[in-house]
Amino acid sequence: MKLQVRDPIKIRTLEEYRKYLYGCRFCPMCKPASDVANVTFLESHTTRARAMMLWRILNGYSDFSERDVELLYQSTLD
Repeated sequence: MKLQVRDPIKIRTLEEYRKYLYGCRFCPMCKPASDVANVTFLESHTTRARAMMLWRILNGYSDFSERDVELLYQSTLD
């Protein structure tokens, strides 16, 4: 019996998500689905805020600060 070997997991770069981040940065459609934001009542914990932050970093308007990393981690808990 021959074992199948799966393709290795491809690690995507932020650049590969550019078109999705562009579309998500001002769209409010998934805001109610953000469980962490529904508990903390912080806009910075919404999925829209996460997309906006990553879009700004991708386009050179911001850099990964310690606070950005903290917010990204907290907002991905849902």
